[in-house]
Amino acid sequence: MNSKVIIFDTTLRDGDQALGY
Repeated sequence: MNSKVIIFDTTLRDGDQALGY
C-alpha cells in the first residue's frame, strides 16, 4: 500500500523518475 502512495507522489513531482522507482 505504501509503495502505491510513494509512486503517486513521485509521479506528480518527477513522473519519469517514478517509473525508475
